[in-house]
Amino acid sequence: MMKLAQWLGLLAIAAALYIFWQLRQVLLLIFTAIVLATAINQLVRQVQRLGMQRGPAVLLSVGTVLTFLISIFWLIVPPFVEQFQDLLNLLPEGLERVEQGFDWLRDRSGQLLPEFPGIDGGRIRRLGEYGAD
Repeated sequence: MMKLAQWLGLLAIAAALYIFWQLRQVLLLIFTAIVLATAINQLVRQVQRLGMQRGPAVLLSVGTVLTFLISIFWLIVPPFVEQFQDLLNLLPEGLERVEQGFDWLRDRSGQLLPEFPGIDGGRIRRLGEYGAD
């Protein structure tokens, strides 16, 4: 049997998990900001070792990172949008094929049952009915 202190500890853990779950978006943004700041700071230090002062080194580093991110975005997003549009165009054909498969299964369920004696025929017929809607 759990004692009162154990119940309170469990309740405190559950409350903390609930709070962290509610704050997960903010915590993710904070973590991302820390990682980016650390990475850019390392780049700034490398540029400073080449003899540049911190202000221009920060400007150069942030500009380089932004240019890199924009380039990646520019290279990846247009093909993704094009492929997504192709997917949307093919979606009705895919749904039609699924419906045809359900129709085929419903029509052939009587022929398939003797080949699979351990399968309940009612289940197969019900599965075929889903495509009839």
